[in-house]
Amino acid sequence: MDTIAEAIGKIEKLKIETTRRCPLSIKHTKCPVAILNKEFNDSLDVEVLFSFLQKMIDYGCKAQILLYMYNEPSVDCKLSYIIHYIRDHMGITNHVMFDTNGWGLDEQTIRMLFDIGLDRIVITGYTDEEYQRFKNIKEKLFSDESFDRTKKILNVRAVSDEHTQSKMSMVETYSVFKLDERLDYYKAGEGQLCNVNISDFSCVKLDTLLCVSATGEVTMCEYDWKQTVSFGNLYKDSLEDIITNKIKFNDRAYKQSILPDVCTRCVHYYGLRKTNEQ
Repeated sequence: MDTIAEAIGKIEKLKIETTRRCPLSIKHTKCPVAILNKEFNDSLDVEVLFSFLQKMIDYGCKAQILLYMYNEPSVDCKLSYIIHYIRDHMGITNHVMFDTNGWGLDEQTIRMLFDIGLDRIVITGYTDEEYQRFKNIKEKLFSDESFDRTKKILNVRAVSDEHTQSKMSMVETYSVFKLDERLDYYKAGEGQLCNVNISDFSCVKLDTLLCVSATGEVTMCEYDWKQTVSFGNLYKDSLEDIITNKIKFNDRAYKQSILPDVCTRCVHYYGLRKTNEQ
C-alpha cells in the first residue's frame, strides 16, 4: 500500500472546481451543473484551497492544475488571484489550464490570463458565431510575434451539431465537442459500490486524478458527478486523512475489483482498460 507521499506523487491531474457557477447551465440541460446549481451555487473558499495546495506542495505534488470540472471558470472573480498563487507557490513544473465556454472572454482577457501564468485554454464555441469568433482570436494571437505559441496553448472547438460541422473543414472536425452523457451514468444504479468482476481491468484515473468540488468534496473522478465516492472534505478533513482514504479505495479497487457502479458504464478511453495493455 502506498504512503501518502507516494500516492500524491502519482497524481498527474488535480481538477479544482473553484465555483459551481455557469451562465449557460440553464441552456445546456445535459450538463450536471444544470441540476447541481439548484442545490448549491457557491464558491470554494480561497484560504481553504490555498491551504490544501500548500500541503500538496509540501508532499511534492507535481500535478497539472485544471481549474474546471462542471463549472465555468471565467465567471470566478478570484480566478486571476488563484492562478497567481499557483504560479508563485507551485512553480513552472505544474501546468495550469482550464476549459471554458468563452463567457466574457475576448482577446485582451485571454492575453492577460496567459500573461499571469495560464498555460492552456480550451474554448468551446456553443454557437457558430462564437466558434468563429474564437477561431479569429486564436489566429490573431498566433500571428503576433510577441505571443509565445511554443509554451502557451489555445484550443478552439465547437459543440457537435450538423449545422456547425457542415461549415468546418476536414482538418477542423477533430475539434468537435460532443455534450457529455454524465446524466445517464446512474441509470442502472445509484453509484453504489459493487463487485464488477473485472479483475483484469483497472482505471488509469484511480492513481493519476484527484478532484476537488466547489463544496470542498474531494472525489475520485469528475464523471461521478453525484460524488458517490468521496475521500473527504477540505473544510473538515486533513489532507492526510483524505489521501489515506484514497489509498484504501484504490487498494480495494485493484485487489478486489470493487468499484462504484458508475465506473462500469464509463465510456471514455482513459477509463477502464486492460492492465496488460497499459
